[in-house]
Amino acid sequence: MLPHATFDRYATAVHELLVHLDVGDRFVYVHDCGAPVALSIAMGEPERVTGLII
Repeated sequence: MLPHATFDRYATAVHELLVHLDVGDRFVYVHDCGAPVALSIAMGEPERVTGLII
């Protein structure tokens, strides 16, 4: 769990995990409370996002 969790901090943590795992191009699945996190990831690296599943 992140101290003082915000959507931006979760997005940063997920982005760092994707980089660590060397995940390339991806589809981003967006729903419910995770939507702001997924959309932040998609907007941060649009060249890596093949599509959105909403």
